[in-house]
Amino acid sequence: MKSRDLKSRFGKTVVRPRFAAECLEKLNDLKEKVVTELSSRFEGMLDEHRLRQVINEADALAATTPFPALLLPTLAEEKVRSAADWQARQRELFERSLTLRGARRLPLAA
Repeated sequence: MKSRDLKSRFGKTVVRPRFAAECLEKLNDLKEKVVTELSSRFEGMLDEHRLRQVINEADALAATTPFPALLLPTLAEEKVRSAADWQARQRELFERSLTLRGARRLPLAA
């Protein structure tokens, strides 16, 4: 995308496309740093695909605010923590159901 000089209503030259592209690039760099940090902190709790999915959701939510770069790290951490808690709870329920299923089958087989 080439940058074009645009005239604002005050007659000043504004370079929006290039500025927007640079901001988007910096935001993507920040997002990758957040992914790297959170994947090391929550290693073993969430797989890489789910982690990126949750961080993409946080990115979309942060993009609706006036300061996405400021809010992205906090929103991402909150969403990753919530997803890790949810996954731990699901794992616990699954293991409990296996235990109950095993306990029910033993008397029937005996």
